[in-house]
Amino acid sequence: MKPTRSNVRTIAGVVLATAVVSSGALPAASANPAARTKAQARAVAKDVNLRSSDFRGFKVHPYQSSKGAKATDKRYAECVGFAPVFAKAHSDAFDNGRGGIFSSVTEIVSSRRAARHDSQLAASQRARDCLKREITDIAKAVNAKDVKVTVAPEAEAAVEGIDSIYGVRYTAVFTVLGYHGTLHGWSIGIARGNTEVSLNEVGTMDVPRANLDNALSTLIGRVEGKVPTKGLPVRH
Repeated sequence: MKPTRSNVRTIAGVVLATAVVSSGALPAASANPAARTKAQARAVAKDVNLRSSDFRGFKVHPYQSSKGAKATDKRYAECVGFAPVFAKAHSDAFDNGRGGIFSSVTEIVSSRRAARHDSQLAASQRARDCLKREITDIAKAVNAKDVKVTVAPEAEAAVEGIDSIYGVRYTAVFTVLGYHGTLHGWSIGIARGNTEVSLNEVGTMDVPRANLDNALSTLIGRVEGKVPTKGLPVRH
């Protein structure tokens, strides 16, 4: 069956939560030493994320939290072994109308050391296995059949001013409601100080890595401008 816009949107929406989950390994902080409470730290994280002005002409899908998404986040983080998150913010999702959706997640943990360790974990085979399991479980939860998921690492060159960077791409093949589909996804994570940021893209087309460069450069510039190297001071 040829995918329709509604089919794509429904299925992409299901898997988008998983794409976002894979962001849980990156750091985000602010140069403002007064940003110490959870609310203030979350405001910094929100300010780092992608926004509508970065995707002019794209359709915006506001981020909506849910118990299911939170449970998926928690399950993935526990599977990989990430550090506890002090503050976190999701961007909206931006739809290019051609089967591709962009989003980002920024998280602040307690220390630069914790963020670096998270980044190492996020780039590991263990994290890829956990992501594969989550995508498979999400697909089966909506009664998808014949689900096949592949997750592979992608080499990312070091970036000056950024502590670490890694890339992952995945493919999910499935059948749901008689629709035979394939979704492709990217997650690129960067870390600086005690802040973790993930750029995510999911859609029906396997886009070239270069198609993510503008959004990635935007996130890198914001995290550099808002997160000191040693991290954002936090107060529990």
